[in-house]
Amino acid sequence: MAFALPLIVLGGTFDRLHAGHKRLLTESFARAQKVGIGLAVDALVAKSPSKGLGVTPFEEREALLKTWLRRSYPGSRWYVLALDHPEGKIHEPEIPALAVSEETFPAAVRANKWRAAHHMDPLTLVVVGRVYGEDLLPIASRRIRAGDIDGEGRRFRPVVLGFAPTMDPGVRAALVEAWKRLMPGPQIRMLDAPATAPAAEGTAPDYRVELERGRSRWTITVTDRDGAVLEASVAGEGAGATLPTLTSPISLRAVAAGLLADAFAPRLLARSGALPPSVVIEGDAARWPGGGRWTRKVYSPSGVFPYQ
Repeated sequence: MAFALPLIVLGGTFDRLHAGHKRLLTESFARAQKVGIGLAVDALVAKSPSKGLGVTPFEEREALLKTWLRRSYPGSRWYVLALDHPEGKIHEPEIPALAVSEETFPAAVRANKWRAAHHMDPLTLVVVGRVYGEDLLPIASRRIRAGDIDGEGRRFRPVVLGFAPTMDPGVRAALVEAWKRLMPGPQIRMLDAPATAPAAEGTAPDYRVELERGRSRWTITVTDRDGAVLEASVAGEGAGATLPTLTSPISLRAVAAGLLADAFAPRLLARSGALPPSVVIEGDAARWPGGGRWTRKVYSPSGVFPYQ
């Protein structure tokens, strides 16, 4: 099999090795003959407030990672090094390519700007999309450590929805019914949580839900616990058209289900495998793969544009 790249490197903590980690690794092996993996040492992990607490010691993380690698790929195709610096080896001129998650992509762009300033060839970037659990939130080590999910994204606790206390009870009921169809695995629990009010420690909902009901348009805004915003709207036909049928409970349920499905469409498509698991950006890191310029927005394999 011919590979596009001779070598690709990546780095991370790889705590509680999960489906997201495995996609990052799998996409790297699909692109390159050899994969170099930098595994963050405990001292480096401890410097991160979001990762330091509860992370498995280096020796255990290394053993689990190497066990998975040996089961999946020949030893000649990979190596694991202790990573004691957040930028690893991405400034070294002999490194041709870097695999990153959507979250760490901005750091890769900064690295290519540094390389350009020092007259070095830019890294080819393989941006790997998120993997979503059955609650349609990204699978992440911190969520596994918290006991919310397992490594494949199966939810252990109820999904908590935060609604404004002033929301119409009929609308709320229709949205909860639609949510249960959207996420049939986990239980759904409601919480009165105005979007503008900060939640007490440990009580933040998984999703905050707002619904704006205008004369001719309904708009839903869903904000997940990481701050990502999902939106969708439905309008009447024609200028100034109203939505009179929404007084019917049946129509209300249909509109609620449609709005929710539209809002979560990118994550549903990503989870189903309908979207590419990764995208390659070659050459100038200030350009789209197709050659068009971008400045503040970057293509995301998950079908969203988080870097604004």
